[in-house]
Amino acid sequence: MATNPWISQTVRSEQNLYEDIVIESLKFYGQDVYYIPREIVNKDKIFGDDIPSRFSDAYKIEMYIENTEGFDGEGDLFTKFGIELRDQATFVVARKRWKKLVGNKLTEAGFRPREGDVIYLPMSQSLFEVMKVETETPFYQLSQLPTFRMQCELFEYNDEQFATGIESIDDVEFEGAFQYKVTMGTDASNTPVLTPVLDDQGRVSSVTVTSGGRGYSTAPTLTVSGVEGDKKFGTSSLHSQRGHGDERNYLFTNTDGTVELFVKSSALPSEGQQALLVTGGDSDKNQLIIGINSAGQVVYSFADNDGVPQKVLTGATISTSSFDHLLFGYQSSDNKLYAYLNGTRILDSVSDRPLNLISSNAYSVGAFAGREMDGINYSAFTGRIDEFRALTGDKSAVLTSRLVHTSATYTLTISGGDGNDYTFDAGQSDRNGEITDLTDPDINIVVGDTLVLDNNSGGHPIEIKDSSNNVIVSSADIIDGVTTWNTTGNAVGTYTYQCTVSGHQNMVGNIIVSATPETTISVPTAEFDSGSNTAILRHFNGDSAQLTAVLTNGSISSVTVDSSGEYYIDPPTVTIPAPSAGGQFIVGETVTQTNSAFTIKGEVTRWSDSDRILQVAHVGSTDGTYRQFTTFVPVVGGSSNAEWVPSLVEELQEIQETAQNKIFDDFEGDFLDFSESNPFGDIF
Repeated sequence: MATNPWISQTVRSEQNLYEDIVIESLKFYGQDVYYIPREIVNKDKIFGDDIPSRFSDAYKIEMYIENTEGFDGEGDLFTKFGIELRDQATFVVARKRWKKLVGNKLTEAGFRPREGDVIYLPMSQSLFEVMKVETETPFYQLSQLPTFRMQCELFEYNDEQFATGIESIDDVEFEGAFQYKVTMGTDASNTPVLTPVLDDQGRVSSVTVTSGGRGYSTAPTLTVSGVEGDKKFGTSSLHSQRGHGDERNYLFTNTDGTVELFVKSSALPSEGQQALLVTGGDSDKNQLIIGINSAGQVVYSFADNDGVPQKVLTGATISTSSFDHLLFGYQSSDNKLYAYLNGTRILDSVSDRPLNLISSNAYSVGAFAGREMDGINYSAFTGRIDEFRALTGDKSAVLTSRLVHTSATYTLTISGGDGNDYTFDAGQSDRNGEITDLTDPDINIVVGDTLVLDNNSGGHPIEIKDSSNNVIVSSADIIDGVTTWNTTGNAVGTYTYQCTVSGHQNMVGNIIVSATPETTISVPTAEFDSGSNTAILRHFNGDSAQLTAVLTNGSISSVTVDSSGEYYIDPPTVTIPAPSAGGQFIVGETVTQTNSAFTIKGEVTRWSDSDRILQVAHVGSTDGTYRQFTTFVPVVGGSSNAEWVPSLVEELQEIQETAQNKIFDDFEGDFLDFSESNPFGDIF
């Protein structure tokens, strides 16, 4: 017969009561667990596999474990390959609670516990994978299904990503994932070591790559130190230690001009002479060669002396302890050669021949100047030369601003009597001595000097006139008194002094006012400057070499010499910026290493800044090929921006202790022997 129509199993209030009792019992006897949905990352639509998976969320909910006396399953299974933990458990959860705490928080409609999801049991710190979900047990009591019953097995970690934010869960990934242990290098170990090689001329000919360094994504800029050494000014000088000399053409030519340079001899010749400079000449035979002899004296001769002996300038000598300034010049208007050593004139004489000092012939200064001239052998100079300059123009144009003169005061005493006792201050004999008797000689003074006219003794009245017979100083100004005539501002020329007494007109002489004397010139105190009349200017500061690094796999494999530089005595220092390094990686962030053909990415599981060890899991390459981190280029943190170059890359496998695929990692102490001699697998 049909069921009793007066008794129904679908009374909603009874169903709700039953469901509440189930929930309450689960709260009494259940465990708080975390339900972790599996997220599909890249499903294989052909085989239906999901090799890479991710677990990003964890939902806390109470569940009842049906296993009252321990986990089900085969337990700890010993095999030839280690131990497998095959624990199983059955979890029961109320549907109502499931929907409230989990289902409603997920975007997928009708979401229920699914196979492949994971349950974390804090009590045993174990992860269980849902293998089967029973949706109809108990079977429709009161015509409803109040629970889900999930049959689970101990989770076997397979390189999934865990980022739930709950440390005890996420540690499963860090402890169980296949990881790389990457030891980062220091700045010093990453920086290359390059050694320039010099040729016998002091130029960089090549660069030895002692260490190529590591970690460069682009070739670093190489900065080469400048030339340093003994010099007068600047940074360096031309020197004979490397056989150096300087030989080139003047920028333009002119008959008149000067050449000057600073010289420091390190060893005078034991005999003969050393060459300092070869210059000028409208023909090869007219080339002028300037040198120093064994006594340190300046000497000069021509390429073809035509039997004329070498000239030796005895006025001063070149030292062997400091730089000396030497200037040579030629004045075509009077065919004169002149020279100054350290500002003092040592030569002012007629040349053996007209000389085009700054000519179309190339000059040669320093070691290259060693040669034989008309039977006179000049050896190469031993020492240093600095600041070589050639100026075009006549003598006055070139030297006027450099002439040195200290103004002086001279006295003309005029005594009374018969005109025989004019007296020009005898102490100033360099101004042509005294005026005595009736000779009335010329008085030579220089612009800027002061002439004192002393007539206190009632001598003859004297007046001074210029060349146009204009009175400059009147006799009335100096009778029975003293007056002065300062020549500053007066024109260079000849003036006359004369007695104005009738019949004494024969008491007359000239006052010759000349320009500054040319016995002394100023010596430069800084590097030579240039101007429109500069035919050549060589500071000999030494150009730094220019180098370019050639990069291979993040290291410098070779160096190209773009410019060899000059005047080096010792190999220069090459400054190389180290690849960027520093910062603190963050656990959980993604790190990237960009190599030339592929990019590797991974997730940070550990970082120790004390020993610079980084552990990275889930390592994959953008080209889909198995790759390892390289020691060539830096690893960069996606969030932290930390940047370090690996010096050592090791594989690291750590399996969580509660995972099903636990293996022995200490083969020395825990190896299981299942050989024929030990069939029961005793542990040694």
